[in-house]
Amino acid sequence: MVNAVVHDIVELSSDAVAELCGRAAEQGQPWVVDSLTASPWAVVRRARAAEDAHLAVGVRGRCRHQRWGTEVPASACLRVLRPSDLVERIASRDLPVFRALALLRSAPLPDDWGPGGSVGAELASGHPEATPTSDLDLVIRIDSVPDQPTARGMQDMLDRVGEQTGAEIDALVEMPEGGVNLRELANGVGTAVARTTDGPVPLADLRSRR
Repeated sequence: MVNAVVHDIVELSSDAVAELCGRAAEQGQPWVVDSLTASPWAVVRRARAAEDAHLAVGVRGRCRHQRWGTEVPASACLRVLRPSDLVERIASRDLPVFRALALLRSAPLPDDWGPGGSVGAELASGHPEATPTSDLDLVIRIDSVPDQPTARGMQDMLDRVGEQTGAEIDALVEMPEGGVNLRELANGVGTAVARTTDGPVPLADLRSRR
Protein backbone atom coordinates (compact mmCIF):
# COMPACT_ATOMS: atom_id res chain seq x y z
CA MET A 1 0.00 0.00 0.00
CA VAL A 2 1.43 3.36 -1.02
CA ASN A 3 1.86 5.72 1.92
CA ALA A 4 1.15 9.20 0.58
CA VAL A 5 -0.35 12.26 2.27
CA VAL A 6 -1.49 15.71 1.19
CA HIS A 7 1.14 17.62 -0.85
CA ASP A 8 3.08 14.48 -1.78
CA ILE A 9 3.65 14.12 -5.52
CA VAL A 10 3.01 10.74 -7.15
CA GLU A 11 4.15 9.29 -10.45
CA LEU A 12 1.29 7.46 -12.15
CA SER A 13 1.44 4.23 -14.11
CA SER A 14 0.71 4.27 -17.84
CA ASP A 15 -2.56 2.42 -17.24
CA ALA A 16 -3.64 5.01 -14.69
CA VAL A 17 -2.74 7.84 -17.07
CA ALA A 18 -4.81 6.27 -19.86
CA GLU A 19 -7.78 5.81 -17.53
CA LEU A 20 -7.58 9.38 -16.23
CA CYS A 21 -7.25 10.83 -19.72
CA GLY A 22 -10.42 9.04 -20.76
CA ARG A 23 -12.24 10.21 -17.64
CA ALA A 24 -11.10 13.80 -18.13
CA ALA A 25 -12.19 13.84 -21.77
CA GLU A 26 -15.64 12.65 -20.72
CA GLN A 27 -15.81 15.46 -18.16
CA GLY A 28 -14.87 18.15 -20.68
CA GLN A 29 -11.29 18.62 -19.46
CA PRO A 30 -9.23 17.91 -22.62
CA TRP A 31 -6.22 19.81 -21.29
CA VAL A 32 -5.67 16.98 -18.77
CA VAL A 33 -4.68 14.68 -21.64
CA ASP A 34 -1.89 17.03 -22.72
CA SER A 35 -0.77 17.56 -19.13
CA LEU A 36 -0.55 13.88 -18.17
CA THR A 37 0.97 12.88 -21.49
CA ALA A 38 3.77 15.41 -20.97
CA SER A 39 4.19 14.66 -17.25
CA PRO A 40 2.49 11.64 -15.61
CA TRP A 41 2.53 13.13 -12.13
CA ALA A 42 -0.22 14.27 -9.76
CA VAL A 43 -0.33 15.81 -6.29
CA VAL A 44 -2.17 14.30 -3.35
CA ARG A 45 -5.14 16.51 -2.44
CA ARG A 46 -6.63 17.33 0.95
CA ALA A 47 -9.76 15.26 0.36
CA ARG A 48 -11.23 11.87 1.15
CA ALA A 49 -11.18 9.39 -1.70
CA ALA A 50 -14.58 7.89 -2.44
CA GLU A 51 -13.17 4.37 -2.78
CA ASP A 52 -11.05 2.32 -0.42
CA ALA A 53 -7.35 1.98 -1.27
CA HIS A 54 -7.58 5.09 -3.47
CA LEU A 55 -5.84 8.46 -3.24
CA ALA A 56 -7.46 11.82 -3.92
CA VAL A 57 -5.13 13.57 -6.38
CA GLY A 58 -5.02 16.70 -8.49
CA VAL A 59 -3.63 17.30 -11.97
CA ARG A 60 -2.11 20.66 -12.92
CA GLY A 61 -2.39 22.37 -16.29
CA ARG A 62 -0.31 25.13 -17.83
CA CYS A 63 -2.80 27.81 -16.78
CA ARG A 64 -3.61 28.68 -13.17
CA HIS A 65 -7.29 27.84 -13.62
CA GLN A 66 -6.49 24.38 -14.97
CA ARG A 67 -6.77 22.19 -11.89
CA TRP A 68 -8.57 18.86 -11.97
CA GLY A 69 -9.40 16.82 -8.91
CA THR A 70 -9.89 13.07 -9.15
CA GLU A 71 -8.70 9.88 -7.49
CA VAL A 72 -6.57 6.89 -8.41
CA PRO A 73 -5.88 3.48 -6.89
CA ALA A 74 -2.91 3.72 -4.56
CA SER A 75 -1.45 0.75 -6.43
CA ALA A 76 -1.26 2.91 -9.58
CA CYS A 77 1.39 5.14 -7.96
CA LEU A 78 4.85 4.10 -9.10
CA ARG A 79 6.72 6.56 -6.92
CA VAL A 80 5.95 9.00 -4.10
CA LEU A 81 8.01 12.14 -3.48
CA ARG A 82 7.56 14.21 -0.35
CA PRO A 83 8.21 17.97 -0.43
CA SER A 84 11.29 17.33 1.71
CA ASP A 85 12.65 14.98 -0.98
CA LEU A 86 12.79 17.93 -3.39
CA VAL A 87 14.74 20.49 -1.36
CA GLU A 88 18.16 19.54 -2.72
CA ARG A 89 17.09 19.13 -6.33
CA ILE A 90 18.56 21.73 -8.66
CA ALA A 91 16.24 23.31 -11.21
CA SER A 92 17.35 23.60 -14.82
CA ARG A 93 15.97 27.14 -15.06
CA ASP A 94 16.83 30.40 -13.31
CA LEU A 95 13.61 31.81 -11.85
CA PRO A 96 12.95 33.84 -8.67
CA VAL A 97 11.28 30.87 -6.95
CA PHE A 98 14.30 28.63 -7.54
CA ARG A 99 16.69 31.32 -6.30
CA ALA A 100 14.57 31.63 -3.17
CA LEU A 101 14.60 27.87 -2.62
CA ALA A 102 18.37 27.82 -2.98
CA LEU A 103 18.73 30.41 -0.20
CA LEU A 104 16.35 28.51 2.05
CA ARG A 105 18.42 25.32 1.93
CA SER A 106 20.61 26.74 4.70
CA ALA A 107 17.80 28.47 6.59
CA PRO A 108 16.78 27.52 10.15
CA LEU A 109 13.57 25.67 9.26
CA PRO A 110 12.14 22.49 10.81
CA ASP A 111 13.63 19.25 9.51
CA ASP A 112 10.61 18.20 7.41
CA TRP A 113 9.95 20.95 4.88
CA GLY A 114 10.04 21.41 1.13
CA PRO A 115 8.45 22.98 -1.94
CA GLY A 116 4.91 22.31 -3.10
CA GLY A 117 2.88 23.91 -5.87
CA SER A 118 4.45 24.54 -9.26
CA VAL A 119 8.00 24.43 -7.87
CA GLY A 120 7.49 21.03 -6.28
CA ALA A 121 5.79 19.74 -9.42
CA GLU A 122 8.68 20.87 -11.63
CA LEU A 123 11.40 19.50 -9.37
CA ALA A 124 9.61 16.16 -9.09
CA SER A 125 8.83 15.66 -12.76
CA GLY A 126 11.51 17.70 -14.54
CA HIS A 127 8.72 19.21 -16.64
CA PRO A 128 8.47 23.05 -16.72
CA GLU A 129 5.72 24.16 -14.35
CA ALA A 130 6.86 27.36 -12.62
CA THR A 131 6.80 30.81 -14.23
CA PRO A 132 8.65 34.07 -13.52
CA THR A 133 5.66 35.19 -11.42
CA SER A 134 5.01 31.93 -9.59
CA ASP A 135 4.83 31.88 -5.80
CA LEU A 136 7.10 29.57 -3.86
CA ASP A 137 4.69 27.38 -1.89
CA LEU A 138 6.39 25.74 1.08
CA VAL A 139 5.11 22.83 3.13
CA ILE A 140 6.42 22.66 6.71
CA ARG A 141 5.47 19.42 8.45
CA ILE A 142 5.52 19.40 12.24
CA ASP A 143 3.68 17.58 15.03
CA SER A 144 2.14 20.58 16.79
CA VAL A 145 1.38 24.26 16.27
CA PRO A 146 4.43 26.50 16.77
CA ASP A 147 4.04 29.34 19.24
CA GLN A 148 3.61 32.85 17.86
CA PRO A 149 7.24 34.02 18.38
CA THR A 150 8.53 30.95 16.54
CA ALA A 151 6.04 31.44 13.71
CA ARG A 152 6.90 35.14 13.50
CA GLY A 153 10.62 34.37 13.32
CA MET A 154 10.09 31.91 10.45
CA GLN A 155 7.77 34.29 8.59
CA ASP A 156 10.19 37.22 8.93
CA MET A 157 12.97 35.05 7.55
CA LEU A 158 10.84 33.98 4.58
CA ASP A 159 9.89 37.60 3.92
CA ARG A 160 13.58 38.59 3.82
CA VAL A 161 14.36 35.83 1.34
CA GLY A 162 11.39 36.91 -0.74
CA GLU A 163 12.62 40.48 -0.83
CA GLN A 164 16.10 39.35 -1.86
CA THR A 165 14.89 37.18 -4.73
CA GLY A 166 11.66 38.83 -5.83
CA ALA A 167 9.66 35.68 -5.08
CA GLU A 168 6.46 35.61 -3.07
CA ILE A 169 6.80 32.85 -0.47
CA ASP A 170 3.69 31.25 1.01
CA ALA A 171 4.24 28.67 3.75
CA LEU A 172 1.73 26.16 5.08
CA VAL A 173 2.35 24.49 8.43
CA GLU A 174 1.07 20.93 8.14
CA MET A 175 0.13 18.96 11.26
CA PRO A 176 -1.56 15.55 11.46
CA GLU A 177 -4.96 17.23 11.93
CA GLY A 178 -4.65 19.87 9.22
CA GLY A 179 -2.68 22.75 7.75
CA VAL A 180 -2.43 26.39 8.83
CA ASN A 181 -0.92 29.32 6.94
CA LEU A 182 2.31 30.38 8.63
CA ARG A 183 1.53 34.09 8.27
CA GLU A 184 -1.74 33.59 10.14
CA LEU A 185 0.15 31.88 12.97
CA ALA A 186 2.69 34.69 13.00
CA ASN A 187 -0.13 37.23 13.35
CA GLY A 188 -1.74 35.32 16.23
CA VAL A 189 -3.57 32.02 16.60
CA GLY A 190 -6.84 33.68 17.62
CA THR A 191 -8.02 34.14 14.05
CA ALA A 192 -6.04 31.33 12.40
CA VAL A 193 -8.02 28.81 10.35
CA ALA A 194 -6.89 25.24 9.72
CA ARG A 195 -7.51 23.42 6.45
CA THR A 196 -8.75 19.88 7.04
CA THR A 197 -10.29 17.12 4.96
CA ASP A 198 -13.64 18.20 6.40
CA GLY A 199 -13.17 21.83 5.38
CA PRO A 200 -11.86 24.92 7.16
CA VAL A 201 -11.87 24.78 10.97
CA PRO A 202 -10.84 27.45 13.51
CA LEU A 203 -7.46 26.52 14.91
CA ALA A 204 -8.84 26.59 18.45
CA ASP A 205 -11.39 23.93 17.48
CA LEU A 206 -8.70 21.83 15.85
CA ARG A 207 -6.69 21.88 19.05
CA SER A 208 -9.71 20.76 21.06
CA ARG A 209 -9.93 17.58 18.95
CA ARG A 210 -6.69 16.26 20.34
